[in-house]
Amino acid sequence: MRNGRHLKAARTLAGMTQRHLARAAGIHPNAVKYWERQTSRIGGHAVTRMRDALAVAGVTTGEEHDGRRSVAVLRG
Repeated sequence: MRNGRHLKAARTLAGMTQRHLARAAGIHPNAVKYWERQTSRIGGHAVTRMRDALAVAGVTTGEEHDGRRSVAVLRG
């Protein structure tokens, strides 16, 4: 994920609250709040766990051909 706004958009598309995402990712809810406030590039173990939890919920992040990040909903 590129930054906190990207994380929040993915979480919102998944229909998850910050607390729900934290629970699904096995991290503290304050970590989700912290990462969503970040304006610079985010990364690390907690972000990887959140990305994995979002994928289980049917939302994935990826990089488009022009290098910009995108959020895709995989649910039918």
